[in-house]
This record gives sequence, C-alpha cells and structure tokens, in this order.
Amino acid sequence: MLMEWQIDSYAPVSPFQRFQIRSLKGLRDFQDHGKFFKCYRDKQQPSALFDSETLQKYENHLREEGLKESTILSRKYAVSHFLKYQSEQEAGLSDQFVMQYLDHLQHSSFSSATKGLYLSSIKKYLEFLFFRQEISTPLYRLFSGNSFSKYVRLPSKYSREDLKSILSAVDRDSLLGRRDYLVLVLVMQLGIRAGDLCLLKMENIHWATDSIQFIQQKTGNEQILPMPENVKYALLDYLKNSRPQISSPYIFIRPRAPYTPYENTNPFYKLIGKYMELSGVDYSGKKHGLHAMRHSLAGNLLADGADLPVISGILGHSSTETTMRYAGIDITALRRIALEVTYER
Repeated sequence: MLMEWQIDSYAPVSPFQRFQIRSLKGLRDFQDHGKFFKCYRDKQQPSALFDSETLQKYENHLREEGLKESTILSRKYAVSHFLKYQSEQEAGLSDQFVMQYLDHLQHSSFSSATKGLYLSSIKKYLEFLFFRQEISTPLYRLFSGNSFSKYVRLPSKYSREDLKSILSAVDRDSLLGRRDYLVLVLVMQLGIRAGDLCLLKMENIHWATDSIQFIQQKTGNEQILPMPENVKYALLDYLKNSRPQISSPYIFIRPRAPYTPYENTNPFYKLIGKYMELSGVDYSGKKHGLHAMRHSLAGNLLADGADLPVISGILGHSSTETTMRYAGIDITALRRIALEVTYER
C-alpha cells in the first residue's frame, strides 16, 4: 500500500508523509487484527543495506563504544539514507559522490536537527571505514566544521514568568490536571527528562531525605535530585487523588483502562503545548516541548550565576561540554564564562 502511494517508509521526507505512514499502518492493522495499535516503533531498515559484513562490524563498533541502542538505531537510519541514495545514483563511494550527497541533503525537507544528525553520523561511518581500511580515501574529512554549523540552532528559553504562567493554567482540581502539574514541575524545576518520567518508580522516591534517585535512561548514570516542598506536595496530591489505585511500581499510570504505565512520552510532550495555549505564553518561533523546559531551567540557572558543573549535575549531563550548548542562550552569562585573552605589545 505504501508503494502505491509512492511513500518510502524507511526515510520519510516530510511530516505529512510520516502522518500518511501511520494512518496506512493503522488501517492495515485494523484489517489484519481488528484493532489499532497505540504506537509504531518497529521500523526496519532495508535488509539489502544492512546485511553486509561491513555494516555489521560498524554496528558492533558502536556497541563497543558503549552507545545506547537508540543512538545506534539513529546512526543506522542516517547511514541507511546515505547508502540508499548511493544505490539510487548507482555511484561509487568517492569524494564526488559524497559532495553530491551533501548537496542533496542540504536541499532535502529534513529539519535542521535531522540534517545535523545525518552529517555527524555519516562522517563517523566514513571515518570508521577509513581507519578499518575498508576504503583508501579519508572521505570523512569532507565533513568540515562548517558543514555542521549551519544546522546548529540555539535552544529555546522561557522566562520564569512564562513558566509560572504555564503552571497557573493547570486545573489542579481535576484528575488530569494533578498529573499534568506534577509532570511540569518535575521537568521545569528538576530537569527530569520525559523518558525518565515514564520509568519513574515508587522506589525512586526517598521520603526520608526528600530526594528522587534514579538511573537515567539516556546516560545510564545515577541521578540524585532534591525534592522541594511544592514538588513533594504535587506528588502526594497525584498519588492520593488522581493516580489509579492499582498495584504497579510505576508512578505515572494511564488514567483510563487498561491502567498501565506509559509506553512512550507522547502524552507528556503534548501537554506543554496545551498549557502554553491556555496561559497565553508566546511560543512563536520557539520550540515548545518538554525539552524546551530543560533548556529554560539551564538558561535561568545560568542567568542567576550558577556554574556550569552545577547545571550539568542538575540536568544529568555526563560532561560540561554538553551543558555549554546552553550557554549560548544568555549573553550576560556568556560574557561571564568567556576566557580573557592576554594582550601583549
């Protein structure tokens, strides 16, 4: 069916085509199984591109580097796009082809973030091929720093007044409102990632020390965060008055039957846009997902004079290099952490 619509399910070229794919898969599942599934996370790469011994070695190499499976999958998608284009062009792996692909990628409808991901992933793949002597030309050197800089976008930041307005728009007397308020304060004040919220368990709450302790899904590192009074009361309010009373170790449970933990972060990501609309906060030209709340936390802490290592610890970054991306948000803070250049006559 996808082929009839001329849709490539392995590398959708637009959000609308991704919507088409989901719709068609839903119709197919209803036809075959009599029901719709909640989500689709079983995209498979074209077997002709990923059955080769070289690519298997590359995948093993990524695992040896300690990368998460989700990161490995993202890089495989990028390499898939590169190899698929090479197959379509019937081209050899040369500097001319790489430059042709870069031009093709630049004029594609992918987002800037996706283009940046593809560039970095393909560069690492070509670097792997060269140092493993699979190719004799260092094609990875064609990916200069300028190739990536055009796709770098500064994170979106919202002021503390904006965040207060968003929280004030939540109806804390409703079942969903209590859940939504808890999600928002955990992200806005503690910087917890949405993926970690889904996996948060009762055992992660340490009431005696007023702290939340868990293993981060993204980094695998332990995170210990203080639990302020307002966060603690929001958690108690949700557990007592909104959470379905079922036996489950997970904190966040779907409000409707079947009462199960959340399988993905989609419901959490949608709610921030809802409350921005209700609060009247202007998000035009800005990203407005939960991750933007983490960026806002970092930016506001930086503006208050917090040091980068402190912010890194709160956000759960493995190094301050990652946190440095947030420094571009605040000009005053950027001046403060800039290195002084010595002047000699």
